[in-house]
Amino acid sequence: MNILIFLFFILLGIDEGEEKHFFSVNENVFYVSFENIDRCLADVRIVKKVNYDKDESKEKYGSCFSTGITVIQTSPVIKKQTLFDCLGPAYKLGDGKNVYVLNGEILYKSNALNEIDPHEIKSIIELGQLTSCEKYKLKGINGVIEVVTK
Repeated sequence: MNILIFLFFILLGIDEGEEKHFFSVNENVFYVSFENIDRCLADVRIVKKVNYDKDESKEKYGSCFSTGITVIQTSPVIKKQTLFDCLGPAYKLGDGKNVYVLNGEILYKSNALNEIDPHEIKSIIELGQLTSCEKYKLKGINGVIEVVTK
């Protein structure tokens, strides 16, 4: 068991001297130190900040953020690329690919959307990582594209 935990921390790239945590800033999720997130948000007004411990996080987001997460909303909204530039290397979640959902059904075939007549599409909604995890749990860790047809 200890070797599995050790390997997990190596895969995450955790430096034992620097405690890291999951942060969601305007729906974009990062795994970084408290110091880095404080530095990057120093000149921005935080309009909402909620801390979820591991139990609350598991209840709300499934196993997406098993150690807990701090959810932050800023004003003005900081762009994802700006956060990446400021934070430097951040923990990449999952395989980096969005999940596609057609009329409530998760698509497992990568080219399934190509088979839809564009005139039959009623709406396309892109969900951020936090909302995706809340709705689709671990499957939605990289974001979800929901497509609804007429």
